[in-house]
Amino acid sequence: IRALRSRLGEANSLRNELLAALAVMNSSVQPPSDATLAVLRPSEIRNPDALGPRLARARAEGEGEAGLEVRVEVRVLFAPNGAVIARFYFDGTGGDLLLREEDTDGDGQPDLWTAYADGVRRDLWQDDTGLGTPNLHVTFAEDGMTVARVAIDAHGDGQVERVFSYEGGRLTAELRDTTGDGQLDSRAEFANDGTLSLREEDLDGDAEPDIRTHYRSGRMISREILNPAAVGSLD
Repeated sequence: IRALRSRLGEANSLRNELLAALAVMNSSVQPPSDATLAVLRPSEIRNPDALGPRLARARAEGEGEAGLEVRVEVRVLFAPNGAVIARFYFDGTGGDLLLREEDTDGDGQPDLWTAYADGVRRDLWQDDTGLGTPNLHVTFAEDGMTVARVAIDAHGDGQVERVFSYEGGRLTAELRDTTGDGQLDSRAEFANDGTLSLREEDLDGDAEPDIRTHYRSGRMISREILNPAAVGSLD
């Protein structure tokens, strides 16, 4: 009987871990349920300077009291075959879930990070360059589903080339680095129908617009030269 109970216990444990794995893989908008969190196994943070621990510490510091040392803990969800499905970082003081880390392409390196706040997803980072630096950062609205901001670092070098802003799911503005110098020097605004309504260009790198162009239905209707000296220097 004791051996049977042991096998039943192992079977139930395996079933719970499988159900937890399926729940995590199928949903990232909401944090994992208590049942899923219950089967996570404590682990060590082997590289505190890796992106996951750094993002988790930043989240914890942003929510904690100033001056307090932040401690982050990690727990792991394993598949029945022993493979790591996801790592979860928690605030070691309050126990709140901060971040979920995954290896979506199976190469052994994390490439997707999802941050939570107030019970919903708030940020997502993705690295499909293999360089260990996210080339996509998505910020979500309070519902955890509506996109509020998208930042793109196409080369994974830490320099963002394009930033898209959204309101209520509608694209409202775009910032762009047109010269590759790491400065977002072009700003565009979009009307309710998605057409371009305004573009501002910073030609001399002082973070102030030098040219402002107005559009209606996507067509230019007027242009203002705000800094003739910067425009003249291009001649």
